[in-house]
Amino acid sequence: MKIENKTIFMGDDTLKSRHAEGNNKDKTQSTKALSGVAFKENLDPIVQKKKKARQQAIKIIGDAFKNETKLDMEQEERRQRLKELEAEIGEYKEAIRNIENERADLRNLYEVPEGSDEENDLRLLEREVEKEMRFKGKVVVFSREELERLDEIHKKGLSEYQERSLEMKKSEKFYNDGAFDDEREFRIVKETLTQTKLERLKYHPMLDAREKADAVLDAASDEILGMLFEEGKEHVDEELEEKVEEVKEQKEEKEEFEERIEKAKERKEDERKLTEEILEGVSGLQANSADLSNAQDQVKEMLNNLKILEEDIKGAAVDEEV
Repeated sequence: MKIENKTIFMGDDTLKSRHAEGNNKDKTQSTKALSGVAFKENLDPIVQKKKKARQQAIKIIGDAFKNETKLDMEQEERRQRLKELEAEIGEYKEAIRNIENERADLRNLYEVPEGSDEENDLRLLEREVEKEMRFKGKVVVFSREELERLDEIHKKGLSEYQERSLEMKKSEKFYNDGAFDDEREFRIVKETLTQTKLERLKYHPMLDAREKADAVLDAASDEILGMLFEEGKEHVDEELEEKVEEVKEQKEEKEEFEERIEKAKERKEDERKLTEEILEGVSGLQANSADLSNAQDQVKEMLNNLKILEEDIKGAAVDEEV
């Protein structure tokens, strides 16, 4: 049975998928690391204090800037409104002038001379129209003589010229009232614009906001210094406790070592006493040669005991040097 060699081809999609998985793993690890840093920062009261103070300072300055920007926009809107009102007032007054020109042409058409009784009566009738139609801005008051003259005019009847001219006069009301309203609004807006400008010169909102923001940051700095002082104090207290514990341990080790030295001294004294006993025993053995063999055995046993004591003493001496 023959086995053919085959090559497994991985297309671009497969390769891209594997690279993507690798990149995703790296991103995940990086995200976890960042999350861990953020988690630690959230637990750090000093970091939180700095962050909160910075946010408060930014908000104070931001609010002041927002208010100033709002006032600037309102002032600009007022200036634009003044321009619009000026244009409208001009249009209204232009319309009134056109009507007055048409009335003048009408007078010329009827060949009514200025200063004539018909023209003077028309002027009195115009005022009556303004009063009856309540033209804005027109204050009309008649004297007794004028009221009597008006009564005579109406009884006699108006001329065709007077009737046509008064109809044209009545059409002026719309433009007259429009101009009056716009002029009143113009005065109000202009006064508001001027007063606001003067009031803003008395105060310095952005400078005041900056000082408040600096005060917040300074207060936060003082609190942070206090926190760091307390933290350092706690750290020093912990180190002091560790030193005390270390001294206690050293003291206990020293006491234990001194105890071992005392025991070694006691053993050394035992050795001395044992040596004296051996010497006395040897002297006795010399007197009695019959017991020589037993004496030799006793001496060996004593020497063995001495060897053990010697090793203990050496060990104690080494410990003392250490």
